[in-house]
Parts: sequence; structure tokens; C-alpha cells
Amino acid sequence: MYGTNPEAFTFISQIRYTKRGGIQQSEEIIPIMKSENSKLLVDFLVTLVTGFCILFIQTLATPSHRGFFCNDDSIKYPYKPHSTVPNIVLILMDILYPTIMILTFETLKNKFPTNSMPGNPLSGQYRFTRYTWNLILSMLFGLATTFVLTDSAKFLVGSLRPNFLALCQPDFSKINCSVGYVTQYTCLGTQTRQIKDARLSFPSGHASTSAYAMVFSAIYLESVWKWKNLTALKGLLQGISLLLTWLCGLSRVHDYRHRWIDVLTGFILGISIAFFTAMKICNLNLFENNGEKNKTEVDAITFVESNPVDLERKQARTFADDNDERPI
Repeated sequence: MYGTNPEAFTFISQIRYTKRGGIQQSEEIIPIMKSENSKLLVDFLVTLVTGFCILFIQTLATPSHRGFFCNDDSIKYPYKPHSTVPNIVLILMDILYPTIMILTFETLKNKFPTNSMPGNPLSGQYRFTRYTWNLILSMLFGLATTFVLTDSAKFLVGSLRPNFLALCQPDFSKINCSVGYVTQYTCLGTQTRQIKDARLSFPSGHASTSAYAMVFSAIYLESVWKWKNLTALKGLLQGISLLLTWLCGLSRVHDYRHRWIDVLTGFILGISIAFFTAMKICNLNLFENNGEKNKTEVDAITFVESNPVDLERKQARTFADDNDERPI
């Protein structure tokens, strides 16, 4: 998870410019490619391990046992067997939506490079195995981290869902409600898996993961969008992303699966991880002026892509000394 710009400079730094306008490509480029592939493998393994942590928590962990007050109306809502946004739809939305967006715009950057949106010098198949897929792996790592932090909080807190009593069906004939907070009770409900899930209200997993995926997508779109005459289209795509996570969170309150505070906390968690992943792991520059790219990066990438003679000489004058050649 090394971002995008460092890779470009790693490659370009191996090129030497001379005052005659030519270039020399270092023999160290092939080992560097192998090293970068090794880093990509490490990224994959880290993401995979984080995914196994999710499975471990959800299959082996037991929620904290919390009691309730007999007059607590917040846990007396009915159980709706079908969610407005099923878990499988949520997972596909969290994974496919940002993945398709990354593949689409990285392909556009590679096929139609401009001065304000240069292509990566590592073009072709290597680009998609090291540059584009690095972004996807970093995005998936952030998503997996969101799942782990959300599920950890769920099982640790053990907050009861609004439909808890409908699923648990405690035997009130053996409960002394006069004691106030009841901790000793037996659930008569037969849906064991649903009863376990009814103890996992805080925070909302739908809210946290959808907020992460959609906000990450909006940040990524902001960082790569360079068509100033199509800003309305960019705003529309970003608005759709934010609308999807907003509706997903509201559906959890509508389905009596969460309280508003569960959804709000999930939003805050997901948005925070999205910003951290996008700006610190992927090195996406949200606040960069679209017209002001780093001159060294733009010129060097343009030189490698086009390689005309006059541009070679211009780059040579920019990067070479009068007498000695030097690396960038």
C-alpha cells in the first residue's frame, strides 16, 4: 500500500538525462520491478490476513451478555425477517462500486493521458498489476479494517438491537422486573443465530462499511477528475455515492435493526477510515489544484510516454548539468 506517486518516481529516478538530449535506462529497473511485485504480494497477504480476522470474529467470538430493563421500549420493536439492504447486497456494493470506479478511471488515465492527468510510465500489463491493483488492494485493506473495527466493537459492547425482545422472547414468568436491571434471563426463541445477532447493535456495520466504500470512492473521484468542463458530472457521481450510504444507514433504522446513534457512529467510523486510507495509504491528494501538478513528475512522465527529439532536448536542459550527466 504505497500509493501512486512514489512508484512513478521510483521508475523515473532510474533514467539518466544527458545534455545531448538522450536517456540511459538503468539496468536496475528489472530488479526494482521484482521488488515492487514483492511489495504487491505483501499488500495482498496483509489484506487477506485482515479478511481472516473478520471471519474469526464473526464465527468464533461471543457477544457480551447485557441485561435490560423490563420497561425499556427501545428493544420492543418487531422483528422484520427481510432487510431493506441485505448483507450480500451490502458486500457487493462495498467491494464492486469502488473497484469498478478505480478500474474505469485508471484505464482512462492510461489510455488518454493529459498534462493535468498524466499516464503512468509503467504502462501495459505491469501498470495494472502494480499500479491499479495496488489501489484496489489498499481500498480493500481499508474496507477489511472497517469490518474488523466495527465487529470488534459490536462483540465487545454487546448492545441489544431494537428488535431484541421479539427474537429472544425471554421467559418473563421467571424474571423479577422489580429489581430494575435484569441480567439473569433465558431466551425462549429458537432462532439461535438471530438471537446472537440481536446483541450486536452498536455500531451499525451497514453504516460504517457503506460510508467507507462510498466516501473513499468520492475522494478517489475528486483526486483523479481533471475535466473542468464536466464538474457537474463529477458532482453527480459523488452525490450518488453519498446518497447510497445515507439511504443504507437510514434503512437500518427503518428495519428496527439499529438506533440512530448506532448509525451515526458507524458513519463516523467509516468516513474516518476512508479519509485515512485514501490520503495516507493511497496518497490521494484531495486538496490538490487540478492545474498545478508537480512539474518534475508531469514533464518526466510526458517525456517517457511521448519521447520526441525536441522534448528530449528540453528535458536534457532541465535535468542535466552543462558538463556531467546526473540522475533525477
